[in-house]
Amino acid sequence: MQAARQLESYESYESYRYRLMTEQVEENKKRNAEKKMKDLSAKRIVRFIKGVSFCSFVFLSLAVMIYQYSTLYEQKYVVNGLNSEIKQMTMDIEEVKSSLDTTISLDNVERVAMTELNMQYPQPEQIVYLQSNWHYALDKDTRTKYLSKEDAKKNENLSGQVYDYIINFAFGDREKGTAVK
Repeated sequence: MQAARQLESYESYESYRYRLMTEQVEENKKRNAEKKMKDLSAKRIVRFIKGVSFCSFVFLSLAVMIYQYSTLYEQKYVVNGLNSEIKQMTMDIEEVKSSLDTTISLDNVERVAMTELNMQYPQPEQIVYLQSNWHYALDKDTRTKYLSKEDAKKNENLSGQVYDYIINFAFGDREKGTAVK
């Protein structure tokens, strides 16, 4: 603290003026320096706040992304669990189908009929034979058995002619050596 202004003697008015001006200049420099320091500290505070807000924004963004990814992976885990459950149920269905197929086998039907239903094979006097004029076999003997010899010969000739026609159509006339156009 400065007590009071000291009285000084000046040699001239110019020296007084010079001294007053230098004091004012020095005081202005001090004020400017203080103002620069305040501005600089304000800028530093603003920069610090901006940096902290940017870092918090980045942190929150990363936290949201991690949360979304964790939710996504959790849902994938649930889906994979359901898929494995579906596969297991499909295998169980196949197993039940195969066990159903084995229960329908003739041996099993015969066993159930004899043990549970008390059925038995027919006795020779219980069997009835029926005569039928129909023959269901497709052998060549049975096809031609009921045809006259002339009709059987015609059928053989007709099938041979069809075969020859198809061969000639596809590969040409073999005897002449030319292809059919």
